[in-house]
Amino acid sequence: MNISKKNKSSGMTLIEILIVVALLGLLAAALTKSLSGSFQAGKFGALKAEVQSIANLVSAYQTMKEKMPSTMQDLVDAKLLAENPKDPWGKQTYGITSQEGTTIVYGGEGAEVALTGEKVKSEAQLQTALTTLTNSTKSICHAVIVKSVL
Repeated sequence: MNISKKNKSSGMTLIEILIVVALLGLLAAALTKSLSGSFQAGKFGALKAEVQSIANLVSAYQTMKEKMPSTMQDLVDAKLLAENPKDPWGKQTYGITSQEGTTIVYGGEGAEVALTGEKVKSEAQLQTALTTLTNSTKSICHAVIVKSVL
């Protein structure tokens, strides 16, 4: 008698399915981490562009009023901004500060803290203050000095 076993399944075993699911999970995790960094870089680029735009508005305000604005509200009142904009993370972190004749436009979480009490007179000092903050708190922020033309 020639009896053949035809019950042999041609499907995947449970172990094979678990291995495939685990590999897909690892690939998804790696891709998510990679994209997360790209999104953060994009948001930081948007933050830098917005800070530079606000700095340009500060210069326009200075030309119109012959003085520097002291707050973001001054730009809104002069109709240069419709409202104080929100940063790419949805927070209102943009601001203006003046220190001994130096006007700084900043944005991003923690930027105001980095500039409080600092005697920032040059772009290098400004970048040092922001780098120190970024390294210590993992905050993402940016600031620029607006030169007085008066």
